[in-house]
Amino acid sequence: MRIIYAFFLLGSIQAIIAGDVGYPLITREATDTAVGYMFAYDGTFGVSGNVLTWAFDSSATSSTSHVAGHQITPFLMDPTTSGGWTITGIGATETVLGPGIYTFSFSLVAGSNLVAPYMTFGWYDGSATTANQGTIAFDRTTTSIGFRDFLNPQPPVLGQAYSTMSNFPGANDGTSWTGGRVYSVQFDPATSAPEPATWAMILGGFFTVVALRRRR
Repeated sequence: MRIIYAFFLLGSIQAIIAGDVGYPLITREATDTAVGYMFAYDGTFGVSGNVLTWAFDSSATSSTSHVAGHQITPFLMDPTTSGGWTITGIGATETVLGPGIYTFSFSLVAGSNLVAPYMTFGWYDGSATTANQGTIAFDRTTTSIGFRDFLNPQPPVLGQAYSTMSNFPGANDGTSWTGGRVYSVQFDPATSAPEPATWAMILGGFFTVVALRRRR
């Protein structure tokens, strides 16, 4: 019986932790040749909480994978605002040494790292002062949840709403750069406080285990 309650306790704690949001960090076909563009994930976090880390793979099979020295800036967005996709939080700019997998803390420099279930993430290819070509590897593919870029490419501005220039979901026959795309990028699960029912299960499991230990 003690084992069962222990599993309830562990299961309740694990329920607070969601999976990474985005696509697997693997080597893909290419990196963007366009300079200084903003991209955003067309999906959502699905939970509320604070974004703590993010990661990507800059390894591509084409010659565009020469990304040494590239800078990249992460941000969070609310796609439900009336003016467009609005930036709610901006993280620190990072620099890559070359192709490979990178994991960074989402070190907040403006706004908030708190997200709602309907919010999403994105990145800018550059810093607040310098733009460069793309850093994150992508594949042309068929997907219902792709990515998008925005009009007036520029460094991300907190509170500014952006309009979509190109949408990259849907079919791609492999000959076009305007169809579906998936990028090797993930933002960590937004870690949220447990629901009341989850707290009840956690506390119930904890006190039950304590009580059973005292009977020994």
